[in-house]
Amino acid sequence: VFLAMWPWVSSDPGWAVQWLGAAPLCLLVAVGLTALGLCVAWPMATTSGFHAVMMLFLMPMWFLSGAVFPMNAAPKWLAAIMWCNPMTYAQAALAAALGQGRITPMAPWQAVVATAGLTVLAVLLATALVARRPRR
Repeated sequence: VFLAMWPWVSSDPGWAVQWLGAAPLCLLVAVGLTALGLCVAWPMATTSGFHAVMMLFLMPMWFLSGAVFPMNAAPKWLAAIMWCNPMTYAQAALAAALGQGRITPMAPWQAVVATAGLTVLAVLLATALVARRPRR
């Protein structure tokens, strides 16, 4: 939804190229976060427990991605935690695709490769978890 609004908020005349670069990245991030959520949800017995755990994951991941607070202004210990956050790479890739690459802590290609790699890893982990026989 927010990506669909990009033409109205972007001052760059090349917004269509930015949109075409960001749309596949949004899909990639969505698949990766869905796989991560599946890894957390699959072994859980209740839906409410899953939602509680996901809030404990998703909110800190978003805050520590660099989307809210810039990494270059963070203390060294917090920046180290931010580098371990998969959302940091996704946010950097999306910022670069939308023409905001000057504020990202890494090269755009590094962010895209890291995001793709982490998505593949999450999908493989979720697939292995679902294929495993349940314990009784």
